[in-house]
Amino acid sequence: MKPFVSSVKVDIEKFDGNDFGIWQLKMYGALIVQGRNKEKGKLGKNTCSYCYMEGHWKVDCPKLKGQKKPFDKSSASVEANIAEDRCSELL
Repeated sequence: MKPFVSSVKVDIEKFDGNDFGIWQLKMYGALIVQGRNKEKGKLGKNTCSYCYMEGHWKVDCPKLKGQKKPFDKSSASVEANIAEDRCSELL
């Protein structure tokens, strides 16, 4: 797979000194619109939607497996219930 390389051309509007916030939003919007990758399109049947490499899907992505898993609320509630039970024993 080819590495993703992008060059962005933006028409920069000169700031006229009136409303900097509006000018800033216009320039930011121009960067976003012109910076989109039009070539990417739809993913192939055997392409990961996380790393965009062919040969596996997102659920099997080795790059994603190396990251920490999201916080599990159920284990936190179990620990809290155990702590509450032990406090009542001390009284």
